This record gives sequence, structure tokens and C-alpha cells, in this order.
Amino acid sequence: TVIFSPKYGPPNATDRDVLLMLMQLTHLHTAWRTPTIRCPLSEALALLRWSSGGSDYDRIKLSMKRWHAATLNYQRAWWDKDRDAWVDLSLHILDSVKFRKRLGQAHRDEETAFSWSPEFFNRCNLKVFDWDFYISLKSPISKAAYRLLDKRFHRKPHIEFNLETFAFSKIGLSR
Repeated sequence: TVIFSPKYGPPNATDRDVLLMLMQLTHLHTAWRTPTIRCPLSEALALLRWSSGGSDYDRIKLSMKRWHAATLNYQRAWWDKDRDAWVDLSLHILDSVKFRKRLGQAHRDEETAFSWSPEFFNRCNLKVFDWDFYISLKSPISKAAYRLLDKRFHRKPHIEFNLETFAFSKIGLSR
């Protein structure tokens, strides 16, 4: 369950791309050694293959604010390796987001700093995936399917899903 801010609204498919891009930045900059990343927003836009126009800067900032404001509630859906069990967990993904633009400078000079919440950062077991392939996919459905299948095929060479379970429970399609 996602509890979202009425001011920013719920995270959407584009926001999932932004979240994965933030993970990619963290991997590229620090290999997940530190929870705080600083970078030009133009670097984030380039990873997403978005333009460097003002509206895309606004869109990425709104997305980061959505993730900062959202609370995720998991019921027996988060693996706790210390307990060797699925646990209930409520958390924020981003602990802080900051944007810096010097007066009189263009959007391309704008910077961001973001910090993963300690709960998320310490529990995140990110499997590195083919970012270029993922971002080339056009449909949010194909992106969700790729992420799920890539994660599952990493563990074993064959998997089976009931089609309804795959579509509604795993990919998140509406019934």
C-alpha cells in the first residue's frame, strides 16, 4: 500500500522510472556505499533520455518530491535476511531531496542532492540490471514485466506464473 501526499499525488509509471534512475545514479556514483548522492539534474535527465528543457526539470523534481512524501506499507512482502523471514514494514524511500539553482543560471546548471532513507538503504538488495534495455522499453507494462522477470531469472532458469497472477498481482494491471 502506498500512502501519498495530497499535494504531490501518488507515484505513477514515470515516477517508477525516476526511482530506478536514482538507483542507477547511486550505483554509478558510489556503488551503493553511501546513501547521499549529489549530481547535476542534467545527468539524471540524460539517464532517463529526457530533454534538457525546463518542463522535464520540473517533472523530475516533482517525481522526487512524490517519492520523498510517499509512505510504503508492506505486509509480509519485505525479506528480512537477519530473521530469515518475510516481514511487515512501513518506510519512506527517500529521506531528503534538495535542489539547487543559482540565481541567473539556466536549468542545465541545476543540481540535486538526495538521500535514501536509512531503512530502505540498509535493506535494499539491488540487482544491477540492463538500464539501457529497460529505458528503451516504451510501455510501463513491458518495463514492469522486464524488472520482475529479470529478477526472477537471476535465481533460476525457469519460472511459471498463472497469467492472472502475473498480470494483476505481479505487474499491477487493473482487473
